[in-house]
Amino acid sequence: MSSGELPRVSLSDSAYLRLRADIVYCRLEPGTRVTEKQLAAEIGLSISPVRDALTRLDHEGLVRTLPRKGYQVTPISLRSIDDLFEVWGIIGPEILSRGAERATKSQIQEITLGVAEIESVGSEGLDRETALQLVRALDEIFGIFAAAAGNSHLAAFFFRLSGEMARVWSLILLADPDALDLSASWLRDIVEQRDGAAAARSARQNIKRIHKRVQEIVSGWPSVMDSEVIAVRLTSPTEPTSQQASARR
Repeated sequence: MSSGELPRVSLSDSAYLRLRADIVYCRLEPGTRVTEKQLAAEIGLSISPVRDALTRLDHEGLVRTLPRKGYQVTPISLRSIDDLFEVWGIIGPEILSRGAERATKSQIQEITLGVAEIESVGSEGLDRETALQLVRALDEIFGIFAAAAGNSHLAAFFFRLSGEMARVWSLILLADPDALDLSASWLRDIVEQRDGAAAARSARQNIKRIHKRVQEIVSGWPSVMDSEVIAVRLTSPTEPTSQQASARR
């Protein structure tokens, strides 16, 4: 392979990356039931790599295997959101503290550019596409902090949590792009200060702030039934949901 070529991605990895993105950014909505055959047809791959991808996603908690029925995109509930923020409130400050102290000049620059992108995107109001852009940018920034922390186990744990966090943010922002303030200037400040203790304090404050706001938003939705958050208004009137598309087959 020449220096200018990108590394090849296996079919299983390709299926995994596609399906994970569809789940994380709520193109496959929480609670949606799918089959290997259906997904293989939608993404243009054979069943084998799709099955491998679904197995990985099951291990990550993003899908559930339904014996003899296929799979279900793991539902989001008020309890699961609270549990997620409880864990993130423990892990997040550690990641940001270590990352702030150990980030390289290159990583600091990447974080600064990412924060600038978020500020630019959020300055003119959000729509469906820019809401997803904001979620992706935030996820990338936290990923840089996790890599900078220099602990492979911590980075792996972050990757598991990041998918769930991004699903919650996507769910809310796609339903109402103006509902949640995910400003990121505080992330730029902590990496520039390189003060681990200050980074941890700031992280705890902001995680608590965002958690409280998410609780307020989701608990007020009429779609909250039987403790499960039902994805609503994620698609335009002319764009069928995954459930509608499945029903037509």
